[in-house]
Amino acid sequence: MKSKELDMCRNTCLQILQIDSNNEAASVLMADLSFRKMEFESAAYHFSQLLLSQPCNWTALTRLIEVMKRFGTLSESLPFLQRAEQASAKYKNSPGLNYCNGLFEWYNGNLNSALRYFNLSRRDHMMKFQMQMTCLKLEIVESLVNPG
Repeated sequence: MKSKELDMCRNTCLQILQIDSNNEAASVLMADLSFRKMEFESAAYHFSQLLLSQPCNWTALTRLIEVMKRFGTLSESLPFLQRAEQASAKYKNSPGLNYCNGLFEWYNGNLNSALRYFNLSRRDHMMKFQMQMTCLKLEIVESLVNPG
């Protein structure tokens, strides 16, 4: 997208969020736009607002963990992981939660724990997480083969 189109998209999302502050699509778009502009604090805000109302939104939680890692505040994503775990307690071994836990562990340098969570998350039938998992596993293998 061109800069002008990004600004138009941002303005449209802001209008939607003024009308409906819990609009999932507008929140995700605002966070993604902020992420693209490397405005990690703004991206984290939009993802966290969405997760306060929908703690089991795995895509938003995944992106929040990524943003927090890049912003240098990965530990601040832990309460959102814990909320998601409590909210998904009725679903034993939620693949989305396992994926998010694996990502958190991987970014913290706990590769064995990360791989354990990623293996548990393979039970997810959602193609999006399977594709992300495959890419992430390739990155993990690459980091193990070529450290540093």
